[in-house]
Amino acid sequence: QRLLSSHPKMTDETIAALKAEFDKGADGARKAGYIVQEGIDFAAVEMKLRAEENKDKLAALYKMVQAGSCPAVFCEENGRFCIAETFGQTLNDRANCVYDRKAQRQVGRENCNGNAVDQAKAMGISLMERRIASAHLTAFPDSSQYCYDYIQATKDERESGFAPFVYRSRGWAGVYRCGARNHSDGRGWRGALWF
Repeated sequence: QRLLSSHPKMTDETIAALKAEFDKGADGARKAGYIVQEGIDFAAVEMKLRAEENKDKLAALYKMVQAGSCPAVFCEENGRFCIAETFGQTLNDRANCVYDRKAQRQVGRENCNGNAVDQAKAMGISLMERRIASAHLTAFPDSSQYCYDYIQATKDERESGFAPFVYRSRGWAGVYRCGARNHSDGRGWRGALWF
């Protein structure tokens, strides 16, 4: 947060990365495997991001860009924008994680790469909502993409020991659920940012 405030160049570079993804347009997004809502005004997105009250959101966006997660403006709802991660492969730094701290305690810290909920929180973002994943990430699967990434679970799912994930594999894509303790080199997590 202070890093961005004291380095306007980093702010500009972060917004430029988001704009580059935005400039792909609807057709470019489809080729990358995701859907964006049409008719969004990027100038409005940028103005809101640069507002003083959203400096924490801008800092979180910077971390998304640095992670290589290709954040994009997905949609606008009731005056709020959703920026979500669009990467096609599970990110290496997130691989082999479990869903949350409870699952991590059950598996043992030495056996996994932490947990999705805490990692997302440390970046200042939330795990992606199921409805966002279903609406924007599952329509155009690409056989070259491979990921099984945790998204936001409901309280009932967690009480039952499960957590949902969005997947892309072998030309298929969708949202499913698995045990929250599941972890592997191909399983990570996917975040979203509302502002």
